[in-house]
Amino acid sequence: MRGRAALLIVALLAAGCSRRPRANPFDPANPTTHGRPVGFVALAGNRTVTLRWEPLASPDLLGYRLERREQGEAAFQVLAPLLSAGTSSYYDYGAPNGVRIDYRLSYVFGAGPSPDAASDYAIPGPLRPWVTDVGSGRLVRLTADGHHVAFTDGGFESPTGVAVDPFQGTVWASDSFTGVVVRYNPSNGDRIEIIGSTARPGAIAVDPLKHTAWVCDERQSAVLQFTLSGAPGSPAAVGPVGLPLDVAVDPQDGTLAVCDNQALRLLQFAPTGALRWSRAVPRPSRVAIDSLTRDAWATSFQSGVVVRVGFDGTVGDTVRVQGPIGVAVDARRGRVWVADALGRSIVTLDRSGAVERRITGFPEVREIAVDLDTGNAWATVPGDGRVVVVSPDGSLVAQLGGFVQPYAIALDPGSPLAVAARAGAHVDMLSP
Repeated sequence: MRGRAALLIVALLAAGCSRRPRANPFDPANPTTHGRPVGFVALAGNRTVTLRWEPLASPDLLGYRLERREQGEAAFQVLAPLLSAGTSSYYDYGAPNGVRIDYRLSYVFGAGPSPDAASDYAIPGPLRPWVTDVGSGRLVRLTADGHHVAFTDGGFESPTGVAVDPFQGTVWASDSFTGVVVRYNPSNGDRIEIIGSTARPGAIAVDPLKHTAWVCDERQSAVLQFTLSGAPGSPAAVGPVGLPLDVAVDPQDGTLAVCDNQALRLLQFAPTGALRWSRAVPRPSRVAIDSLTRDAWATSFQSGVVVRVGFDGTVGDTVRVQGPIGVAVDARRGRVWVADALGRSIVTLDRSGAVERRITGFPEVREIAVDLDTGNAWATVPGDGRVVVVSPDGSLVAQLGGFVQPYAIALDPGSPLAVAARAGAHVDMLSP
């Protein structure tokens, strides 16, 4: 009996000793750290990559070694041979836009750098994508490459609409169930809440000429205009609109296109607020304007069609799609992007309405926006909590999960050239 007890004690001691080294964060056998720095991420910005990690206090740790390798290079180059042990971030300034850069971060001990390194990559660029996650109550900004979350505003209950002023970078978001519209300035953190003016704010569009925001209010049956201060614009509203589900602004003169889902109409309002025309479109859901031709492209989720309506109100092509919601126009390339929720796909059309490509594998894709610089489309996929980036040839460029219910998406071009392309599209789109 005593022999068995002794054997048991020896076994327990051996087991304890085998587990003890694995609790060491520097041990490659540690199931959490694998012996690498924890939380290492590379956040892509405009000609900048921000590198972050969780610092670790230990008398054995001298610091960190940081390496980088640009696309096309064969070997990693040392960016910083020894960062202090308390360091938790590093900025790689002057990183070339559009080029993938791989990074490695390793511990440095008295005997030298650890052979086990944490790794990540970034593709810098000027783009600043914004997404509302209605399921988690967050407004989120993604990195330029869509690889990580760069910023989160959790001060929402049910954020739905989001829009960005391409000149100023100002972000507008609607909190539907609280009846609040938020105007946020990323450059200085200034955030105002417009309270009491809206009842059920939804989709938003920015007038890039006046820097105002147009907000669809489903309960008030109107589309309301607000200035940067949060005060009513001039005009304060257009309507009545039975059930305004979406609004788009023509960047040439501020003309509005509005989806009235209840009246089965697409409406056009002059910048003064006067109704110019009303055209029959079955249950319009979303609308986008081609800044070159000034045509409006409206989707109908309930009727399964995409309809083109000319600036003069002429109803043109009707394209059958299973259940389209989001729509965006790449005026530079003459391409219309459609989020087909029921078809679990992203569809591209040319200006005649002919289907170019159907990109499948995206359950319940909802909203979509296009990056004019690259021609890539960004879409929210609430079906599996992702935001995806796809190229015109159908390739999946990037994806980011971890959302509860991603809803609306807006892209801030983030650079003077891209801003000019978006706002002055009637000139820029004539060039390649």
